[in-house]
Amino acid sequence: MFKTIVALLDLKTLECIISKTKGSFMNSLSIFGTSSDAGKSTLSFAITYLLHKQGIKVAPFKAQNVSNNSQVTDIDDGEIAIPQAFAAEAIGLPTSPLMNPI
Repeated sequence: MFKTIVALLDLKTLECIISKTKGSFMNSLSIFGTSSDAGKSTLSFAITYLLHKQGIKVAPFKAQNVSNNSQVTDIDDGEIAIPQAFAAEAIGLPTSPLMNPI
């Protein structure tokens, strides 16, 4: 049921939302889901990429990674969740353990 929310947010809708928030003072955005595989990382990646394209400074962040799927970071030889590493690579940002601290 909750996956339909992600499906409804196509790229044109996201671009519309982002263009209306550009220049405002939003410092953070939280995305919540009811389960694993609900689409949180996919939605986060899309928003990160589109904000970056609009010239807004962003960085992917995941407070806690509980999966075994991780990647070695570019800085400080730490580990980071694969979705955050993918998002950072897509916007040309070096990965850091600070993007995935716990």
